[in-house]
Amino acid sequence: MNEFGLARSFISDPQKEIDHFAMPFKFATQRTKSASPEIVQETLAQIYIKKVNLILRVFIAVGDEGVSNQLRHYAVESVPDEKLRDKIRERLDSSLPSARIQ
Repeated sequence: MNEFGLARSFISDPQKEIDHFAMPFKFATQRTKSASPEIVQETLAQIYIKKVNLILRVFIAVGDEGVSNQLRHYAVESVPDEKLRDKIRERLDSSLPSARIQ
C-alpha cells in the first residue's frame, strides 16, 4: 500500500472532514479586533482550500476521481457566504489536483 492508500484508510468520512474544515466560516462573521474581516476571511479561505485539496489529492491518487469531484462540489457548497463560495470554487478549480499523482 502506498502513502496515498494509507492516507485514504484514515479518511472514513470525507464529508464530515470537510464539514469540520468549514466550521470556522460560520464564526468568521463575528468581529475580531486584531484583524480586519477581509484578512480573517482570506486566511480562512486559504487554510480551507489547502485542507480540502489534501483530501482531493488522496482520492485522485487512489483512483477515485469521481469521488474527488463530488467532494470538491461538496466543499464549495459547504461555504455559507455566497461571495466567498465563488472565490473558493475558482481557487479549487484552478488548483485541481492532477490525476497523475502517484
